[in-house]
Amino acid sequence: MAKRLSTVAKKRQPKAAVLQKKTVLPARQRKIKPHPEIKNSGRTATPGIPNLESDLFRTLMDNTTDRIYFKDRESRFLLINRAQASWFGVRDPSATIGKTDFDFFSEEHARQAYTDEQRIIASGKPIVGLEEKETWPDGHETWVSSTKFPMQDLEGRIIGTFGISRDITERKAMELSIELATNKLADMVNWLEGRNREINVLNETGKLLETCRTREEAYPIISKQMEKLIPVNSGKLYMQNGERNQLESVASWGENPGPAESFPPQECRAIRSGHSYLADTTQSGPYCPHLRLKSGEEPISMCIPLIAQGETIGLIHLQNQREYEGPEALPDAKQQLAITAADHITLALANLTLRESLRVQSIRDALTGLYNRRYLEESLPRELARAKRKGTTLGVVMLDVDHLKQVNDSFGHEAGDALLQGMGHWLQSNTRAEDISCRYGGDEFVLILPDSSLDSTYQRAQQFGAGIRALKIEFQGLPLGPATVSTGVAGFPMHGETRDELLAAVDAALYKAKEGGRNCVVLAVEKSSSAPQSMADRTE
Repeated sequence: MAKRLSTVAKKRQPKAAVLQKKTVLPARQRKIKPHPEIKNSGRTATPGIPNLESDLFRTLMDNTTDRIYFKDRESRFLLINRAQASWFGVRDPSATIGKTDFDFFSEEHARQAYTDEQRIIASGKPIVGLEEKETWPDGHETWVSSTKFPMQDLEGRIIGTFGISRDITERKAMELSIELATNKLADMVNWLEGRNREINVLNETGKLLETCRTREEAYPIISKQMEKLIPVNSGKLYMQNGERNQLESVASWGENPGPAESFPPQECRAIRSGHSYLADTTQSGPYCPHLRLKSGEEPISMCIPLIAQGETIGLIHLQNQREYEGPEALPDAKQQLAITAADHITLALANLTLRESLRVQSIRDALTGLYNRRYLEESLPRELARAKRKGTTLGVVMLDVDHLKQVNDSFGHEAGDALLQGMGHWLQSNTRAEDISCRYGGDEFVLILPDSSLDSTYQRAQQFGAGIRALKIEFQGLPLGPATVSTGVAGFPMHGETRDELLAAVDAALYKAKEGGRNCVVLAVEKSSSAPQSMADRTE
C-alpha cells in the first residue's frame, strides 16, 4: 500500500497545503469520529487494492515485526498492524482506531510526533530514518528508527500519514555502553599523561588497542606492551571460557612459561575475592593452587582479575623469582602500575567484546542464528568473484517453508518462530564450514554453496528437504510437523553471473516449486531455456 501511495504521490504533486493554526488537544480530550473507510470489525477495508494485493498487504501487516501505522490529518490512527498493537499493549489493533499518540505516550513525545506528522502533511515531504526516543507515562523510555510518508488519495490530496518504526532500544543501550567504556578508558589515559616511561607505554598500549577489531588482534599487543611496562620472570593473560568454565592462557611474556595453560576460576584467590592478590610467603598469604609450584620454589606472585561491569572476563598473572630484581621483586609502585594497566586492558577488551557483539547482531538473524539478508547480499558477490578467479562453480539454494501461515493461525506466531528456529539450527548443523546459510525473508532461507556443481547442489537441496521433513519440532508439548519446504536451485555460471541474476533465477525456480504443489525441488531456467526443469528433465 505504501508503495502504491508513493507512486501516486510522484505522479501528482500538489502544492503544500496551508494549515490553519489551531490548538490541537490530545485525542482523549476531544470527540473522535472513526474514519469512514475503517470498519469496527478488526479487519480493515483497503480501497483500490485487488484481492491478491490486499491479502499480501494483510500478510505483511500480520507478520512483520516492524510497527506499521496509518493516520489521518489529525494524527488519529486509521490502521495499525499487530506489532504496533503489541507495542501499545493492546490485543485488538482496531481498538486504537481514532486514538492518537497522546493516548499511549507521554505528552512530550506525543507532541513531538504530532508536530513531525503535521510538517509532513504541510510540506508533502517524508521523514526518513528518524531515531526517536519514546517516553511513556510510567517514565520508561524506548528508542525506534522511524520513516514516515504523506498519504494521498487517488486525486493526489494528502489525507494523512503512514509510517514504519523499528525497535532499536537494545542497539542504543549497547552504543551507550560502548561510549561509556570508551570515555572511561580515555579518562584513565588522560589521568596518566605526563608520567614517566611506564605512562608513555600505557598511552602507546591504549592507542594500539584502539586500532584492534577483535580480541585476538589485541592479545599479542598486550603481551608485547606488558613486557616493556612490567618486566617480570613470567607474565600471562588469561581469558574466561564460559562454556568450559576455565581460564585459558591467551598471551604470555617473560623468560619462563609460568603456571598452567588453563585452570578452573576457583583455583585463583583473586578471582574468588574480586581483588588483586599478592602471594609472598615472607609477608602475604599462601600461593594460589593454579601456580603448580615445584618443591622449594617461593616466587613473588600477583594475580589481578579483569572485571567489566561486574563480570570477570579474565586474569593477569605476574610472577618473579626473588633474585630477579633483588629483595623486592614486585615493589608497590610496580603493583599499582600493574593494576592500572589491568584496568586499561579490561576496558579495551570489554569494548572489543561489545563491538564484536554489535557486529554479530548486524549480520545475524536474531531468531534463527543464521546470517541475515544484508550479509547474504554482501557475501554473494564476493563468492562469485572468488569462483570466477578460481574457475569453479557455485550453487544457490532457496527454501520456503510450506504453510507457515497455517502454523501461525493454529498455534500462534510463537509456534511459527519455534519452527523457523528449529530449521535454522538444523541448517547450521548440516552445512559445510564454507557454506553460507542465511534467513532471506520471513519464511525463506538461502544457502550459498561454494565449489558446488549443479548436480551436487541439486542433490544437497533434496537432502535439505528430506532432513527438514524428518525434524521433530515441538511447541508447548505439541508437534509442529512434519514440516516441508519448497526449494529452488540455481548455479553459477549456468543461471547467472551476478548476484541479482542468480537470486532472480533461484527465486523463479522456487515460485515454480510452490506452483507445482510444494514440497519439491525445481531447477532454475538456464539462460537459453524458457521454463524451469526438474533434475530428471535436465539429465534425460
